[in-house]
Amino acid sequence: MFKQILVAFDSTAASQKALDAAVELHRLHPDSSLIITHVSLDKSRRDATMYEHSMNTQTDHQPAMEKEQVETRQDENNKLNQALLAAKEVLDSRSIHADFYPLTGSPAEAIVDYAIHKGADLIIVGRTEKSSFQKRFLGSVSETIVEKARCPVLVMR
Repeated sequence: MFKQILVAFDSTAASQKALDAAVELHRLHPDSSLIITHVSLDKSRRDATMYEHSMNTQTDHQPAMEKEQVETRQDENNKLNQALLAAKEVLDSRSIHADFYPLTGSPAEAIVDYAIHKGADLIIVGRTEKSSFQKRFLGSVSETIVEKARCPVLVMR
């Protein structure tokens, strides 16, 4: 049924439920491919591209960074790597192979864009509970994904 399943994972309880749902779907459809992603809120990037370089690597198109910017980016990378490693440990313990792609940018946009790029048949995300005030002013990542995705979205809470 689903060939490419994209899971957004950030180590929250809701994203753990999303990962568990993906594991169950994979068990039912062993030919499906799992893609696990985590989005870094790196505001210095304007697009949702794959994270490919070490934060200490500077390319021609990257401006020089102040020490605080480097530390902030390294903190974001550490969070991103820890989330993906946590997901990998869960999947490895169940002998399930997955591809891992860290992304940067706006979480909802990065996830939807990457799902389109990879031809995902299903996106699975966790829904983090927010107060009505937070939802009103910040919006909901899962709601935005549901609105913009070109494939079905399973939201776990």
